[in-house]
Amino acid sequence: MLIGFIIQNRFKTFYKIHHRFNLIYIRLNRLILVSCYISFCLIYSFFRIYSHTNYFFIFLIHIF
Repeated sequence: MLIGFIIQNRFKTFYKIHHRFNLIYIRLNRLILVSCYISFCLIYSFFRIYSHTNYFFIFLIHIF
């Protein structure tokens, strides 16, 4: 997070020079954040569904 923040600040300082590159970077950053959020939500919902049943442990065993 800190490294990303530093990189973002550096890109902001060179905004006029690297305008197009900056836009690409922001889009990539958003894409990564959204994908991480979606995957986390899916895993969390899956866990919530399976934790109420004993099948969750069987499911875990099947993974490993």
